This record gives sequence, C-alpha cells and structure tokens, in this order.
Amino acid sequence: MIDRIFIKNYAIIDTLELEFGRGFHAFTGETGAGKSIIVGALGLLLGEKGDSSVIRTGSDRAVIEASFTVNDAYTRERLAEMNIDASEGLIIRREVVADGGKSRAFVNGMQETLTRISEIGQWLLDIHGQHDHQLLLQQKVHIDILDSYGGLWGERKKTGVIYAELNAKLAAKAELDRLGKRFETEFYEGAGHAFLRQQTGQAGANVAATKAAWPRTLGFLRGALESKRAEADQVAATFLLAFSGSDDCLDACAVDAASASLAGDLAVAEAGL
Repeated sequence: MIDRIFIKNYAIIDTLELEFGRGFHAFTGETGAGKSIIVGALGLLLGEKGDSSVIRTGSDRAVIEASFTVNDAYTRERLAEMNIDASEGLIIRREVVADGGKSRAFVNGMQETLTRISEIGQWLLDIHGQHDHQLLLQQKVHIDILDSYGGLWGERKKTGVIYAELNAKLAAKAELDRLGKRFETEFYEGAGHAFLRQQTGQAGANVAATKAAWPRTLGFLRGALESKRAEADQVAATFLLAFSGSDDCLDACAVDAASASLAGDLAVAEAGL
C-alpha cells in the first residue's frame, strides 16, 4: 500500500505531499486540474522514462518520492528475490536533473537502475487506464498469478532450489568435460614431444657410439690398407723379377706403375679417413 507521495518541481507542481490511510481514495476535479500529473509522477517514480521536459520551468531538478507498506507475503517474497528488504517499508525516490535530463533512482537510500525500479514497481502499483500497460498483460507474470492462486509458492520455491542445484551440477560437469579435453590434448601433445625427445636422444646416442668406435674402425681400415699395399708390392716385385732382362720389360714396368698407382690410391684413402 502507498502511504505517502512527495512531488517537487514536476510539470506545473511546485511542491505537493499527500498521505494516504487505509481504504479507497479518489482524486476528483475538472479537466486540467492536475489529476493526470499525479498519475504521471507515479509512473516516473516506478521506472517510466523521463527527461528534462518534466521539470517545472525555472527549476534545476524534479523529485518524486513515495513510501510503501508491503503487507502482502507474495509481494515481499518477490522483492526478497530481488534482494529488497521491505519488512520495515519501502521508500523509492526518483530525481531528474535539468542538465541533460539525466536521472537517478533510489530504493531505501540505495541507488538502483531504472530496469530494477521497473521490476520493483510492478509489484507495488498497477496503473489502470486507456492505453496504459497493466500487469495482467505482461506474460512474464502470468505464471506468478497462477502459482499465487493455486497456493503453490512453497512447491515453486523447492523446485527453484532443485533447479538451481541441477544447473550448478550441469555447469560443473561441463567444466569437467572441458578440463578433460584439455588434459587429453595436452597429454597427447606432451607424449608426442616426449617421443621426439626419445628419438632425438637415441640418435644422439648412436652418433656418440659411432664416434667412440671410430678409432677402432680406422685402425682396422688402416691395417687392411697396409695389407693391400704389401700385396701390391709383392705382385710388383714378382713381375719385375720374372720379366727382368727381357723384351717384356715394358709390361713389367706397366705392372710396376699400376702397383705404384694402387699404393697412391690407398694413401689417398687413408688420408681421407
């Protein structure tokens, strides 16, 4: 229930303060008396858009403030869901400044956005009139009305808790799935890197082993070359002895030259090793 309304520098109103008791109240008067201005001020208070045009001429700001007593358990619960404590009443204040038409809104002294003010206001006041929005026409509150009529708020609250827990578990599962995929990717990438390091290490070990065995291999090759050189010298000496003093000396000399060439090739090979 609205207990009091205070209006200052709004439209043609300089200052107006009204207090309401319990029961039915009516504003009467001829056209142009200002009845709709009060209704407009209430709409601005509860979240409707407003600019500097609503400020009384010559004033720097307009102020609308109202206090409410919330006796309905249903409304208190809806407000509690929005973290609004209405146990000791509710005071809503809206200010519109002339400089740029900016506005601020407060609930129990705490600044709130206009969106929040609109959400709060729909549970406090319903303005019925031609072309005015009505709470009954808002689809988002239809389920609230049905649950209230059926007395299902207790079950609805339990269902809400279970639903929140389910969403939390689904979110946790999604996070575990994400971490699992990340671990799997990093594991296989890490295993691939480890394999490459292992292969590189084996190749390095093979190179090291080859270098360590190289002197022995070189010694073996050097011995083989020496053996072949001795055989070549022996062949050359035999041919020289067989053909000395004969016309076939040229052939013997050719054999000697071949032997010398072989010895030279062996020396070059050894130097290359």
